[in-house]
This record gives sequence, structure tokens and C-alpha cells, in this order.
Amino acid sequence: MAEYVESNIEAMIPELELMEKMQIFDKNEIRAITKKRKEFEYKLQRVTKCKEDIMRYIQYEMDLMKLIRQKRVEKGLNSKKSNVDYAIANHINKLFNQAIRRFPSDVRIWLSYIKFCKQVRFYTCASRILDQMLELHGAAKPELYKLAAQWEFEECQCIEKARKFLLNGLHIHKDSKLLYKEAFKLELNYANLKWKELEGKDENEEKNDAVLQGKLAEVMYDSAIKKISDINFVVELYSLSKEYTFTEHLQEKILNDLKRIFPTDELTWDTLAKKELSAINKEDSEGAPINHKDRIANCEKVYEEACEKVPTQRMWNMYLDTVVQLNEDQSVLPNYKKHLFQRVFKEAHLKGMLDEKYYLIWVEHLEGPKLYNTLKEGTKRLPQSVRLWEARLKYLLSKGEEKAGVKVFNEALTTLTSHEHALPLWKYMLKYWQITNPSKAESLFKEGIAADPAVSTPLKPLYLEWLTVNHGIGAARKAYSTLANVPPFCLEMHYKMAQLEDIQPQLSLKNVRKCHMFSTQQFGQTNTDVWMAYVKFEQKHGEAKNVSEIYSRAVKHLKPQLVDIFVSEFSLSKAECFTSNAPLPQTKMEEVEEPMDTS
Repeated sequence: MAEYVESNIEAMIPELELMEKMQIFDKNEIRAITKKRKEFEYKLQRVTKCKEDIMRYIQYEMDLMKLIRQKRVEKGLNSKKSNVDYAIANHINKLFNQAIRRFPSDVRIWLSYIKFCKQVRFYTCASRILDQMLELHGAAKPELYKLAAQWEFEECQCIEKARKFLLNGLHIHKDSKLLYKEAFKLELNYANLKWKELEGKDENEEKNDAVLQGKLAEVMYDSAIKKISDINFVVELYSLSKEYTFTEHLQEKILNDLKRIFPTDELTWDTLAKKELSAINKEDSEGAPINHKDRIANCEKVYEEACEKVPTQRMWNMYLDTVVQLNEDQSVLPNYKKHLFQRVFKEAHLKGMLDEKYYLIWVEHLEGPKLYNTLKEGTKRLPQSVRLWEARLKYLLSKGEEKAGVKVFNEALTTLTSHEHALPLWKYMLKYWQITNPSKAESLFKEGIAADPAVSTPLKPLYLEWLTVNHGIGAARKAYSTLANVPPFCLEMHYKMAQLEDIQPQLSLKNVRKCHMFSTQQFGQTNTDVWMAYVKFEQKHGEAKNVSEIYSRAVKHLKPQLVDIFVSEFSLSKAECFTSNAPLPQTKMEEVEEPMDTS
């Protein structure tokens, strides 16, 4: 083994001497490189081969090659640069060959090898590696055929080999959308390349060539749709063909196939309609150019026909989306587009084909009574839409119509089957009363807290905060003492009350501890956070003996699977506490209990 390693190292001496002669590295750096290479070489000779060893060796050599290039630029050294670079690149090439022989099942190594060949322009080598890789992995990974074809076409400019790779792939993966799409795209790109070569020439015979007319792409398309009956795939091929000016005949063929094979699919009609919008260079039956307004009108006709023949929600959604997109550009035909928008949305509404999303879009373009009537109709058609009820409520309250707003609020609560979904309405109504009428806000808070748990639980902390702001901490404490014992229990309420206590000018340890006691009693079996919050409070404001008591209670009450988690968190917290710059309090703060605010 040693003899083999020494032989390999000796073979590298000329390139190292050249590096030193060119002053890229000094003697010490050359010794370090030699030592590192020797370490890697010995690892490669182990009886048990390790993939990581050879990949680290390859990475080391690639980093070395990069460093040499940087040093050459820094020192302005250009002479004999190919000799040094080629020697290291050749060494890396040999290492990659060893890697793929030893670990042929790892596709990542093959791909890294090909990427390296591209970087150092070993094109012949890369083509050979691609053949070997496909022989081993092509049956399981069709994407490798795509990679091989792209390499041959883009890097080697060899259309024949690129076609061969894709056809071989399709012979194995007969229904591969990926390979059919790539083969279709390859022929389009090749034809486009040929057109660019003919730019500025007037050779009609050449321009009538089958390749230039996209005939080979058409052949590949025909093969694809015989194997794959998927409208999304066909539309994808159509979208690819639209990127080229010489594919008009092919585009028409694909559209005709869509109508023939998928006559009742919404995507067919959507594609046909949008095609009318892009008919920039088309002419009408009399030979006149089709202007912008006519294109929109033609698109509209297709959608109208589509909604009659395929009257589905999806079809109408496609129509509405297109109308919305058209109205985003108001620089051309603004009035025409606005009228179209209102007409189509109203028609969809009358046919019961508007869902929540489109009602909300529609009302953004309406004002006054029309806006409210549309929202009212929307909540009738979609009675479970919280967003429509909320929009309707906001409109009325923004106009100062409190009585009507309260009526809609109550109607919504009666109509909505999910109390949880009604929560945004409660919050909005509460916010409104907090600003305009605090007494009604308190009444509604109490009503909400007595309601279903899906509403009452999230409202409890909001109520305590409102009480503190409007009636003082005493009122909040009184309400908390009552609510804390009323199920369903609310952890967020305990946290909120502790937070409200913490911001008071005079901190009451007794009242804060009360919050932590409730949270640990009610949630201490399944939640380590409540115990840690209690611990950190005592570490910051309380006494050391309390921390020990909390620790003991936590270990006793937590479920067994959570005890280890708590112990780890506690140990970490204790370590952080001792390493903190701020010392722990040495004296107990005075406990002050403020009198209850009974006002």
C-alpha cells in the first residue's frame, strides 16, 4: 500500500515543482499540499472503502485548483497556466473515475463528475460518462436522459446525440411527460437556432425546410398525445410553441386537438379564449388588423360560449379571473373594461356562480347602495361566509348605522353554524363599541364570555386587558378571580393577567404568583412552559427556596414523558441565571396587594 501511495505522490512532483517555480506557492505550502495529498492517498488504500474519503479528496483538489487561479490573477502570472491547471484537472478526473467505479449506485457522484467536466471543458469525457450513467441508472431515472440531451445540445451543439438520448429514454419510459416535453422543446429550439442562422438572408427554399417550419416538433407532439391523454400536458406543449414565431400551424393544430379530444374541459375553453387576447398580428375576415377592443370582444365571445356549454363553477372562475386581469390595466379602454367587469360579475351572480373570493373582489369596485345590496345578496347565497358577513357589518358601522349593524351581527351569529368562524365578528363589534360606547363594549364582552367556548376562550384575555385600561387593575383582578375558575380554562388568560400585573408601577408578587398557580394547576400535567414561566418569575423577582418547591411540584405533576424535557429546560435556565451579568435579587420585594376597584 505504501509503495502505491509513494508512486502516486511522485507522479505529482513535476506539477508541484512548477507551482513553486512560478511562485504560486512557497516551499512550506508545497510541503503542506504534499502532506495532505499523502493523507488522502493512504485513506483511499484502506481495505474498507469510504465514499466520504474520496469525495473529500476531490473537493480538496478542486479548492486547490480554484486557489491557484486566484493566485495567478493576483500575481499576474499567465505563462504555462494550462500545464498546472491541466495536471490538477486530470488528477481530479482520475479520482472521479475511481469514485464511480467504487460507488456506481450513487447518482450524485455521476452528476458531480459531469458538472466538473463542464467546468474544465472535458466535453468528450462528459459524453462518455453520460453514456455510462444512463446504462446504469437510466431505467429508473428518466430525468437523466433529459440532462444528457441538454448537455449534448447546449454544450456540444450535437442535435443528433441529443435526439438519440431522448429517443432512447422514451423507448424505456414510454409514457414520460418529462421526456416528451423535452423532445418537443429540443426540436423547437433547434428550429429556432436555424432561423437565427438565416437572419438577413433571402433564401425561400431553405426557409420552407421542414425543420424550420417546426415539422419535427409536430411529429414529436403527435407521438406524445398518442401516449399521454392529459389536457394539462397538451396545454403545456401549446404554451411552449407560443414562444416561437414559426409555429402558427402547430399552434392551430394543438388548439384543434384540444377541441376534439377535450371538448368539455374548462381548460380547453380557457386556452381558446386567452388565445384571442394574444392575437396581436392576426387579421379579421376582411384582412384588417384586429385591434385591442376586438381582441377583448372575441375573448368574451369564447367565454360566453364556454359558460353555456360547460356551465361549471370552474369555468366561470376562469372567465372572472381573466376579466379581473384585464381591468388591472386601465391605460387602454378603461370604460370598456369596467363595463365588461360589471356585466360579467353580475351575470355570474345571477347564475349563482360567484363564490366568496369574487364577491369580495366585486364589492371593491362598487359604491353606496349597490355595494351593500351586493354584500346582502352575497350573504344570502353564501350564508357560511364569515368574510362576507364581516364586510357587510363593517359597511354599516362605517356609515354610522349602529342599529342595522347590530341586527346584521345577530343575524350572522344565528346563521353561522361554526362559533369559531364567528369570532372575527365578535372582535370587530367589540372594537367598534370600545371606541364609540364603552358600556356596550362591556355588555358585549360579558355576553361573549358566556357564549360558546370557541368564542369565550379567546375573548377572556381581551376582556381583562380592556378592564385594566378602562377601570384599573383592581377590576381586572376581580374579574380574573372569577373567570380563572370557570371552565373551559384559558392559558392565554393567565399569561395576559401576569403581563398586566408586571406592567403595574408597584409589582404585587402575590397576584403574579396567583396567575402562575392557576396556570400550573390547570395546565401543569401536559405543559412544561407554564412551570418554566413560574421558575423564571421566581428567579427574577422571588426567592430561591420557591424555585426548588416549583421544581419538585413540576416533577410530581408532569406526565412522565415530559419530566426529562422539563429537567433539561430547568438546568439550562439555572445555568443562564448564574452566568448572567445581573446578580439574582438578594432581598425579597415587598408584597403589596392593591385594594379592589369596586367602582
